[in-house]
Amino acid sequence: MRHLIIFCLFIIAGWTSMAQVEFTATPTRDKIAINERVRVEFKMNVAGDNFTPPNFEGFQVVSGPIQSFSQQWVNGKSSMSKSYSYILKPNKTGKVTIKQAVMEFEGAEYKTVPFQIAINGAVDDPKDANSQEITADTDIHLVAEVSKANPYLNEPIKVVYKLYVANNTGVSGWNEIDSPKYPDFWSLNIDNRNAQVKNGNYLGQPYRYLQLREVVLYPQKTGELVIEPLTLDINVEVPTNRRDFFGRTVFKTVSKTVSAGSRKINVKSIPTAGRPASYTGAVGDFKFKVELDKAQLDAGESLNAVVKVGGTGNLKLMELPKLKVPQSLEAYEPERGNAVKTSISGMKGTISDTYVIVPQYGGKYVLPPVE
Repeated sequence: MRHLIIFCLFIIAGWTSMAQVEFTATPTRDKIAINERVRVEFKMNVAGDNFTPPNFEGFQVVSGPIQSFSQQWVNGKSSMSKSYSYILKPNKTGKVTIKQAVMEFEGAEYKTVPFQIAINGAVDDPKDANSQEITADTDIHLVAEVSKANPYLNEPIKVVYKLYVANNTGVSGWNEIDSPKYPDFWSLNIDNRNAQVKNGNYLGQPYRYLQLREVVLYPQKTGELVIEPLTLDINVEVPTNRRDFFGRTVFKTVSKTVSAGSRKINVKSIPTAGRPASYTGAVGDFKFKVELDKAQLDAGESLNAVVKVGGTGNLKLMELPKLKVPQSLEAYEPERGNAVKTSISGMKGTISDTYVIVPQYGGKYVLPPVE
């Protein structure tokens, strides 16, 4: 019985020693934007060894670990603090979990408690955990230029995404973090793989710019629609105060997240004044005709009737009017013809419906007008 009591006392003493160890993980904020950064500090009140950070999945480590150590004596009692800090940049939106960090002290293993950081969309005025890294704020700008903010339903608008770079700054590459989505639009990305850097102005100052993406949008519903932002993670070459052996400026590479911001589009309904009852949604500048390949048939022959619209507008989205024929003529389901090209200016070309018509009896027939 005596040995059992001693064993229990050792367990209690060991538990008391372990309870005095504090090992915590603390972020500067639990909610940030995709173009902001957060500092995470792992802090212990003992001289722990073999510190192992989490893998920071969902983040990029901008800097760290930054180590600090302090020790104090108050009223004859000693206290100490040891920490490892990291500055993190998110790679995606949503809730991201920072997993456990691990350290050892006197043969025992200790772990921090996992926690979540909520990553929201980009903001116009980002707050940063390490302002000294934000050296390219005035040198890099991502802009979404919208041709029209108040179009009619099915009227095309164009969006051009431009990356503006100051003349004393360089860009060595970028990754797309958030791609804009167009759930309420018919959209087409224009191929601009051969785009060249051009000289221009941003807010009255000389800049170079590159057109990263061009999109044609056709709104499919009325009201206020939102174009989600394009967000990029860019490697920026910024000048420093140092010079190399030949007196040239030494550049430093910093990582910067930029966003074009979301854009609101107010889509108007098609005017009702003067609109015919047979209107089927065509918006544009068109020429319209109906063509017959034959006007006279022998017994057993058929003819082709083509309903054709050409011009510029929402050709791929509009409905062609139906061709109605007398009961004595049999018309088969039409075959759609499509010769439409889409550029940054919109759709241009022709669409057509070709009907095969077979008379059941001899005689003269009149096809009704097509509106």
